[in-house]
Amino acid sequence: MLKAFTNALDGANPQGTLALSGNMLYGTTVFGGSSNLGTAFAVGTDGTGFTVLKNFGGNDGENPEAGLIVSSNVLYGTTFFGGTASSGTVVQAQHQRVLDSPWLKSFTFVDGTRPNAGVTLLGNVLYGATYFDGLLGGGTLYHVNTDGTTFTVLKHFDVNSNDGVNCQATLLLSNGVIYGTTTFGGSSNNGTVFSASTLGTGYTVLQDFSGSDGMNSRRGPDVVRRSASMERPRAAAVQIMGRYSH
Repeated sequence: MLKAFTNALDGANPQGTLALSGNMLYGTTVFGGSSNLGTAFAVGTDGTGFTVLKNFGGNDGENPEAGLIVSSNVLYGTTFFGGTASSGTVVQAQHQRVLDSPWLKSFTFVDGTRPNAGVTLLGNVLYGATYFDGLLGGGTLYHVNTDGTTFTVLKHFDVNSNDGVNCQATLLLSNGVIYGTTTFGGSSNNGTVFSASTLGTGYTVLQDFSGSDGMNSRRGPDVVRRSASMERPRAAAVQIMGRYSH
């Protein structure tokens, strides 16, 4: 065990995945911290050097359910609640430095609300998803620059279509294509796997879950890279694989 949380100033109930940079792990807790609204933290891979990097206070976000990503000494993530409309935020914090930084984006109803998925970085652009609302009621896909400028909704999920709704998994980007999952929606309301361009065009349902083949995915797809030594001799391949839970 590297760290046991005490449900106090160090945070409580870590839910998102960890990010690794050097010999440090970075993550979030949903609760705990100075306002009991969650934290962002760092801890060494040997369990030493635990530091609370961010105490969420409400206006700057609260209750981060997703993990963090690390890029050029900056951490990026989302919070499920908080911000100016109490609908969630995209946040940043400095690497290995205690900081109360502002949010990059505070979500409103039109933007989509309750981003419990994390963000994915391509260049200087963060891509993510919201679980609720947007113009068509089923959440949204969005991107925002790492400096907080140029927020754009790429896709409004429609509760009256079979595209899928309620995306709560972090997106995968590969070769200029966004891949993701929705927890509900599709023809059987069991969720979907989808793809779209980074401009939001070409949205395609790749898998419409019927129940017998899985349902209600809460995790995103993975890219699995196979070497020539795996299974049988052949050139390396890339396979998109969904991970399902219900």
